[in-house]
Amino acid sequence: MARSYYALMTADEVKDTIPEISDAIPNELINDNVKISQQMKIRPILGYSFYEELETQISASTVSTNNQYILDEYLYMVLSLNVQKRLTMTQSFQLENNGLRTKLSDVSDLAQTTDLSYYRSDLQNDIDFLTNEMIKYIETVPENYPQYITRTDVRDDTDSEGRRRYNYGFSLGAVQNDNWKLR
Repeated sequence: MARSYYALMTADEVKDTIPEISDAIPNELINDNVKISQQMKIRPILGYSFYEELETQISASTVSTNNQYILDEYLYMVLSLNVQKRLTMTQSFQLENNGLRTKLSDVSDLAQTTDLSYYRSDLQNDIDFLTNEMIKYIETVPENYPQYITRTDVRDDTDSEGRRRYNYGFSLGAVQNDNWKLR
């Protein structure tokens, strides 16, 4: 049986965070993209344990002060930007039996492929920046996240961006070792 995921944000919260998202886009489409984005982008950034803790706390309305800070300052925006990035594809293109087609509009000029590429690249830059800022923040206050950063897990080397590496557990975006497995 597939696990049912709790959405970390509603469509209305995404629209409030990113006012450029039109009210004409159905909330169901936004909610679907929230769930996809949080599974494909947010959960890998946080690690499974941290992600599940946030999901549980949000669904029970018992978010800790430390976790609320991470949500407010970083994750809600990262998630919203990921949704916006996904929506650019679903609203711009349509997959048909004869291939990928550009959706046409009667009320405005459709963006060119180069415009869409630039737009998506710019969104990804914002996502990467906020993700790295969150990682830096968590690394500066490890006492607030002891279950994800334990000093016994730290390796002697760093990744290509100079971040510490961890043997297992929450990796803050760094590489896991070969023995790491999903639970």
